[in-house]
Amino acid sequence: MSAAAFVPSVLVPAAGCTLVLTRDGVTERVSKQAAPAANSMQCGTILQGGLAAGTWTGTVEFHSVTVRGTSAPFTVQVPA
Repeated sequence: MSAAAFVPSVLVPAAGCTLVLTRDGVTERVSKQAAPAANSMQCGTILQGGLAAGTWTGTVEFHSVTVRGTSAPFTVQVPA
């Protein structure tokens, strides 16, 4: 499973992005460094493998010293 994200109108020297997936009380997290672009911070593609089959709820979190935010939730169906 993969997700891609960016944060418009934000430029900071150091930041990270975390993909958070939850299903049946289990939470999986994978983080990567965000990269600056012309007028945004790019999370790029965040990969998470080995998920159990079923419906997962996900968000992408952005975090730096001065800026934090969380995407709207989304669902992912992982086939059996």
